[in-house]
Amino acid sequence: MSHKFLRAFLFLLLLIACKAAPAVASERHGDLPMSTSWAVFSLGAEARSLAGTDSGRVAVLFVEPDAGWYTYSNAPGGFAKPTRLMASMSNQASGQGPQSTLRVLFPKGSPKEDLVNPGNTIMAYTGRTPLFVLLPAAPGGALSAQLELLLCSKDKCFPAKVELAFTPPTSPQS
Repeated sequence: MSHKFLRAFLFLLLLIACKAAPAVASERHGDLPMSTSWAVFSLGAEARSLAGTDSGRVAVLFVEPDAGWYTYSNAPGGFAKPTRLMASMSNQASGQGPQSTLRVLFPKGSPKEDLVNPGNTIMAYTGRTPLFVLLPAAPGGALSAQLELLLCSKDKCFPAKVELAFTPPTSPQS
């Protein structure tokens, strides 16, 4: 992982801590032991430079496993199933235009003993975790995403695939 990427990611985390925008209501996904919510933040010139983007906005998907549950990080190590988020956005405000794939940045995760393979350490998301989606410079359009992860507790794991939709506001919240 490059030093530039790590600096950009840390700056984005700082941005979220300092400029928290109200997120839409938390969404439950059937019987899955997790919820998600979206928020949009504005990026200053330094953050855009560090993240390597021209966009002044980032959508953040907060993934929150229920108490006692966790999910593997995007780069968990070992034989763990990584968390993946694929996001795209329609190119027209109507949502009917062609889709463009969006860049997603993932946090590193926290070290955790692998309960499936005791004695090994994996990287996990154990609480409310932000996944960063860099939005196009031109506002408008609907964001669609597919979240794939493995939800685990101390005695079981099961895969989940969640389809998500979000229409970011045309002006960034700050």
